[in-house]
Amino acid sequence: MLMSTSFNRGLFFVALALLGFSFGALLDIYPPLTGGAFGTTSLSVNYGIMFLGYAASTWISQPITAVLYHAEAGNAAYQQSFYGAIAIAAVAVVLTVYMMASDKKKQAA
Repeated sequence: MLMSTSFNRGLFFVALALLGFSFGALLDIYPPLTGGAFGTTSLSVNYGIMFLGYAASTWISQPITAVLYHAEAGNAAYQQSFYGAIAIAAVAVVLTVYMMASDKKKQAA
């Protein structure tokens, strides 16, 4: 709804800048996160494996988006794709909470 009524060029560039900043933030967060989760002994190998998540997400999300795209829906052609992205993000949040709880249990023991 926001995109169809009030989306303009300035708002597009602001959204693009925020997307770039978030990507840069991930580049800063991944190395210490990888070192904390797997140790620093093989940090470079483990970081490379974690960073392959970007490539894997491209190969996985593209076919899903193609299935969920509905050209006959007009302006809402990608609406189902966004719902799919929300579902994937929700699964990621659940897995993150599970891993955090598991890590707390290991530290308490």
